[in-house]
Amino acid sequence: AFNVDSLGRIGINTTTPTNRVHIVDASGVGLFSQGGTTGVRGDANLAGAGNRIGGEFTASGGSNNIGVKGSSTIGVYGIGTAYGALGETNSGSAVGVYGKANHVSATTTGVLGEVTSPAGTGVRGSHLAVTGTAAGVHGSTASATPGAAGVLGESSGASGSATYGV
Repeated sequence: AFNVDSLGRIGINTTTPTNRVHIVDASGVGLFSQGGTTGVRGDANLAGAGNRIGGEFTASGGSNNIGVKGSSTIGVYGIGTAYGALGETNSGSAVGVYGKANHVSATTTGVLGEVTSPAGTGVRGSHLAVTGTAAGVHGSTASATPGAAGVLGESSGASGSATYGV
């Protein structure tokens, strides 16, 4: 059922839309878009103060809620002048950005940081609290295999130069 309320909000399968377009679909997919190069695009460029969010996806009610899931060569891709991708949490034991590599027979990487700038940093960890003993970067391994490492640093600098792996 299609409905337009007195404020011009469109409701699909609802007579009480709460946003410009409000879709209720019990099949599990509220909105499906298939396009040539962009399936769904959000653009927030109105003038004024405050944050602009091009697209916001949330999930709740289940045991494994995923706000954004990407499946392709690049699952989720972010470009920004400050952050390409930002993961943030305000829960006591949650993770802001989580990378997992599941392939058992190949070299895989859960989170990869690369830099092409001579003064850049591929992955950076900072402990910004003025007290406590938290680590900027923490690594651990459950492997008993010799050579396994929680954090591995390698240096390919010229002999005699001041280069460090860790």
